[in-house]
Amino acid sequence: MYSEDKNKIIIIETNQDARDYLRSIIFGLNYITFCFEKESIFLDNLSPLNPNLVIVGSLSSERVFRLINTIKMISYSLPVLIISNDYGIKNFIGINGFTDVLTIKTHFELSEFKKIITGILKKNTGVKRSQKHSFIIGNSSSMVKIKKNIPQLSRSKEIVFISGESGTGKDLIAKHIHCKSDRKQNPFIKSSGLTFSREIVEQDFICNSQVSSVSRNSQSTILEMANKGILFLDKIEEVPASFQAKLVQLIENNYITETCGKTKKTYDIRMIVSAGTDLELFVEKGKFRKDLYYRLNVLRIEIPPLRDRKEDILLLMDFFTDKFCRESGKSYYELSDEIKNKFRSYLWPGNVKELENLVNKTIMLGDDQSIINQLNDKYKIQDINSYCKNIYRLAELADLKNYYMNDFNKISLKDICREFVARAEKKLMKKVLKNTNWNRKKAAEILNISYKSLLNKVKAYNLN
Repeated sequence: MYSEDKNKIIIIETNQDARDYLRSIIFGLNYITFCFEKESIFLDNLSPLNPNLVIVGSLSSERVFRLINTIKMISYSLPVLIISNDYGIKNFIGINGFTDVLTIKTHFELSEFKKIITGILKKNTGVKRSQKHSFIIGNSSSMVKIKKNIPQLSRSKEIVFISGESGTGKDLIAKHIHCKSDRKQNPFIKSSGLTFSREIVEQDFICNSQVSSVSRNSQSTILEMANKGILFLDKIEEVPASFQAKLVQLIENNYITETCGKTKKTYDIRMIVSAGTDLELFVEKGKFRKDLYYRLNVLRIEIPPLRDRKEDILLLMDFFTDKFCRESGKSYYELSDEIKNKFRSYLWPGNVKELENLVNKTIMLGDDQSIINQLNDKYKIQDINSYCKNIYRLAELADLKNYYMNDFNKISLKDICREFVARAEKKLMKKVLKNTNWNRKKAAEILNISYKSLLNKVKAYNLN
């Protein structure tokens, strides 16, 4: 048994001699020491042991990245000391803003090493451990740029506009800005643009109708909940045109002012908005007010789709693997090289969210092969989607030579369009049927037509 009054230090080191040497140093400092050779056993014991410090020895940079991300997921404020000469590790720590992670060179002075350990433990004495904290996984240049900009965005009082495809992690970026801001101790309230609009309209109705003051006071609005904190409006493009003018009024001068009857309330709220579509296109089509767009588009973050940052896929896979193993109470799980290669080459139309769900499914099933088979089916659909992009080439001007006549009055645009559509349908259907091994039911699902329609077209186009 050991005393709870003593500091506990975990050492993770693959080399036995180095492990024994580090153990002797820590023992000499009168601290309780636990040593592990494998990351899997270390992670299984991290929470039960609840150490005051983790020392990481000779691991490759990739393994260190995974280990640090997982440690921070389990206990964000747990200090970590890494013994390494790898500049990439030091750069990774700086980019992610892990203030409780330090590095020391492999050839260290013993007195300096002891001084660093003592200093870390003294600094963290009595510090309340933060178990949950938002942080961003990704070492690609695009994600590094976002990470570097977040501290500055967090300090500002202006609205932040986050754009990106569905599943890229816009809410995660918003939460990370909140965690880095001076409002981190105050609420972070998320609402969709449509829900927010409806609630404000309902509140206006309550204020303007003959409703008792008790009912009015009991109405807890999104604005009241977000006061002094951050309000994250997701899918801002869903805000109805009828409400957009009202939203412009609400967000003037960085303060949100709401009028309830004769009472005017002002809320100190930092706003973050996001859009999953091209908001500029909405402005061009008159579906979104130009003045509101310019008011929102002050500080902007564009999150790239996962297919454009494939170097982050493996890091995300590792993080989600450790996350779901921990949540499900399973031991450390290592995905096979085959499934990793499949994940790297897949285009991820659902982005990080799709990757997260697929990793979760893999962990739950404990069967890589079934996921690989599922991905193979997805590859076929991707191949079909890619093929569809080339369908437009059917209408090249060269194809019009069969219709070129001296008497232009006899050219039938309707006939030309009908033939081009038929040719496009025939080629596309043949491609889909071939990719599904002529499984007509599956082909109908992919083409989004009824099974009966498919059979009629197969017969009409004489597809065998």
